Amino acid sequence: MAIRENQRANYEQGLEIPSAARRGRLMILGRPSLLWDNAPTPEDFYKGLGFDEVHTMDVSPYQGASHIHDLNKPLPAELAGQYDAVLSGGTLEHVFDIANALRCVAAMVKVGGTVICDAPMNNWIDHGFYQLSPTLKFDFFGANEFELRESRAMLIEPMEEVRRVFPLYPGEGHPWNGTRCKLTHSLAAIRLPESTVDRVPTQGLYLDVHDGQKRKFRFRAIEPQEMQGGAIMLPPMERFTLEEFRPLDGRWAAPLHVAKHLPSVDRLPFRSKALVYEDGTLLQWIVSDPAMVKERPGSFYHAARFVHFSTSDGSDPRSNGKRYQVAFPDLSDWTRR
Repeated sequence: MAIRENQRANYEQGLEIPSAARRGRLMILGRPSLLWDNAPTPEDFYKGLGFDEVHTMDVSPYQGASHIHDLNKPLPAELAGQYDAVLSGGTLEHVFDIANALRCVAAMVKVGGTVICDAPMNNWIDHGFYQLSPTLKFDFFGANEFELRESRAMLIEPMEEVRRVFPLYPGEGHPWNGTRCKLTHSLAAIRLPESTVDRVPTQGLYLDVHDGQKRKFRFRAIEPQEMQGGAIMLPPMERFTLEEFRPLDGRWAAPLHVAKHLPSVDRLPFRSKALVYEDGTLLQWIVSDPAMVKERPGSFYHAARFVHFSTSDGSDPRSNGKRYQVAFPDLSDWTRR
């Protein structure tokens, strides 16, 4: 794994590793190379992000990893449950037995710890054995009862040194199949007390279609961002102020109907690209079912003719003096690249 100068700000500003995960003991798969003048060691770089201790793992001692292990083989028992965070920033696609590698990643993290899996998605021919669809990570960590936390894709234009980051949720990958740019996908997931590491998933598409299951998802909401030369910019957004709030089964429903912005529906629970803001701050959680909104403060779901949401502090939006807006990012230029 290499980190270039133009990627440095991504890490420092929390775009590669969620800020909440930067604590304790970190295991990185592959010892990273930092490609800028006077760069620190990777261990010191990650400690500077907030980790107390940094270990690295590789199949050989060539790059100076602290642990030598072949991820095609079972994880040594002494490494199980030892890390607050495990980062695969571009390793899984190089391991032939990728199912075993995922089991190793899941096994190394402590209960309450975070796994971050970043891998090529499209247009990386011969980079590794595989280009990984997001469904592999959604379905493996979902089947093993990890809490899926952040899901983002990155659109890379190497000639322009431009990187565009956007949320990517289950069922929403198809519009990006035609892009000429390179695409990566990163998922952060939390290990829970009930999590396992060895359940074999069925692809979620077939659970939904054949078995009639309706899977439920909750992700941390993120804004699309364009990064170039360390600068971060948001895409154009069309904004609407919510003015009427109706109590509905533990949540609030605000009327909104804009024909050109399609709402989410049962079979496409993340079709809407709506983002909901409270006094200019993005509400924290986007969910796949309006009934889930009441489960956590600061959640939202855009349905037909209504935006369902819960306030960040449980207060009444009719009397708390706060302003609520819905924004629709315009990514049409991104999908044409």
